[in-house]
Amino acid sequence: VNGIALGQVIKNELQDKENFDKSIKKTPLGIKIPIQEICDTIDFILRVKTMTGQIIYLDSGMRLSDQKYQ
Repeated sequence: VNGIALGQVIKNELQDKENFDKSIKKTPLGIKIPIQEICDTIDFILRVKTMTGQIIYLDSGMRLSDQKYQ
């Protein structure tokens, strides 16, 4: 089993746009996760038959910072 750990992709229903944009800017890369990168990562996981038990982080470095998911 392999997985993708996502960061800021879409604004949740309880979050306003200002808060969403602010939380993206606080990540080390300061960018939102493009949908195409998620699709490319899914294709990669499906193509690589020998990879097992891996988590691929698409979170603009959020896991490396002190920022919490909001």
